[in-house]
This record gives sequence, C-alpha cells and structure tokens, in this order.
Amino acid sequence: MSMKTNETDDGNNEGSDEIFSSDNVLRHIALDTLESLANIEPVTKSAHFYAGLAWIMMQAQEVNYTNRAIEYFKKALELLPGGWVAMEGLDRCYGDNLGEYETAIQWMEDAIRNLPPTGFLFYGIDFYLETRISDWKLQLGDNQESVEIAQICYEASKVLDTA
Repeated sequence: MSMKTNETDDGNNEGSDEIFSSDNVLRHIALDTLESLANIEPVTKSAHFYAGLAWIMMQAQEVNYTNRAIEYFKKALELLPGGWVAMEGLDRCYGDNLGEYETAIQWMEDAIRNLPPTGFLFYGIDFYLETRISDWKLQLGDNQESVEIAQICYEASKVLDTA
C-alpha cells in the first residue's frame, strides 16, 4: 500500500496540498468503519467525543455522512446542553452540506448565543460565525440583510486587528 506524501522529488515539502483534502479520504471510509476506528481505544463517550466524530463525518459532505454527523452532534448536545461547538457543527451540516439555510441560521444563532463570555481565546469568534449567516442569507435571497451582517462583521474585524 503506497502512501501519498507532500514532498517533491527533490525532498522539499512543497508538494500538492491535495493530500490534506478530506474529499480524498473520507468518502472512501464507510461510516461503520469510522465508528469502529473511533472505538478502538476505550474512551469516555463525552460530548467532545461525539462532536469530534461528527466533525470528521461531516467533512465528507455526503448526505449519509452528514445525517450521521447530525445524530452525533445532537448526542453531544444531550450530554452538554448549550455546547456551541456541536451547534456550529449542526449549522454547517444543515447549511453547507444540505442547503437547509434557515435551519442552519437557527443553529448558528444558538451557537453564537452559547459562546463563552468574551475572553482572549474567544474574542471575535462570534463575528467569524456570523459571516456564515451572511452567506446563507444571500443564498436565501435576503441580499439586504446579508450585506448588513457582512458589514457588521467587517467593521468588527477591523476593531480586532487594532486590539
């Protein structure tokens, strides 16, 4: 079995970034196999475990993987109500993978509401997340609100750059 490398023939590390694309790997790993791999080591099935596994599945961007990811994100939320990371994963499943933009917006708004109080680590995440809402509003044909949200995010990002 050969393994792709990012090295070029002369030994430097400037090869194709194609090897990092989840499209090349995840679509070829069956969902049951992903679940089996996740269970090789005995670990506590925490909200973090389920959300992490769901993020991996979601990356395949296929309906059956996305639907299973949604199940795991919801399991994570059962274990940790208000978990913004699982909510963000749900919004990406619905918005990016399934094109269900209204549902995605609802989940994203919930994720933003559940961000921890602003501190150094999370400063600006809300603006980053809101840019997704802007895009989905555009997909829904709500151009005015899309532009307004994008403008707010842009202005907020300028403040972050000077902070």
